[in-house]
Amino acid sequence: MGIPHSHRVSLLLACMVCLCPVSGAFSENGGVASRMGTSRDLEWMNGADVSFIPQIEDLGGVYRDQDGVAGDPLDIFKKYGFNWIRLKLWHTPREPYNDLPRILAMAKRIQGREMKFLLNFHYSDDWADPGKQTKPSAWKNLAFTALKDSLYLYTKKAVRALSDQGTPPDMVQIGNEITPGMLWNDGRVGGSFDTPQQWKNLGDLVKAGIQGVNEGLDTAGSVPIMIHLDRGGDNRGSRWFYDRLLAQNVDFDIIGLSFYPWWHGSF
Repeated sequence: MGIPHSHRVSLLLACMVCLCPVSGAFSENGGVASRMGTSRDLEWMNGADVSFIPQIEDLGGVYRDQDGVAGDPLDIFKKYGFNWIRLKLWHTPREPYNDLPRILAMAKRIQGREMKFLLNFHYSDDWADPGKQTKPSAWKNLAFTALKDSLYLYTKKAVRALSDQGTPPDMVQIGNEITPGMLWNDGRVGGSFDTPQQWKNLGDLVKAGIQGVNEGLDTAGSVPIMIHLDRGGDNRGSRWFYDRLLAQNVDFDIIGLSFYPWWHGSF
């Protein structure tokens, strides 16, 4: 079964290489048009996940353009055509990076260069990907209802903090490469976890995150929501996931797909 036309979900293909470049285009259809603007022109997105810039700079790293001139990396990226920046948010990382204070500071830098900002919630203390979707340690022993409430409040708090400083995200990603679900094992799907109850759990968690985003904004509007997988070269696997998530009545806007040619092959 394919994705129903009524959902009108747009596609963003994310080719995650090196600094995790993000490229894609938005069409004017459904909710995406109202959230992205009313222009009939397609908006081409060219950018990168640059979450490690603060740590690299603190360790003495220097960014140079192709002419060898040192400068602020965001200025260099913009000079060469980047118009979007993605930042990942970890709950309680071991080091003081990829946390909310760093996100707030980087969001100001992005806004100062008139670039757009994609916020990526990992819902983990470290990398979340198809091989591991580990709960934050603070949520490790929570019952499901409390876990869902914590996810909602955490998401709302982060988006509200960004909104309060005048740098709300232009798009939000609920989870990172969540093909096998997230917040294992409560929201795990696939394999022995490919059950109606597990899909309901995942749907409830994603919807709690989306609610947190919408309520964290300082206006009545909303931003596009991306659901992100690692299956850019796998149509069957992608449809398996999104069909089942849509069956949980999850209201999202963007299909985000990582594509790794060395793993996924050609288009």
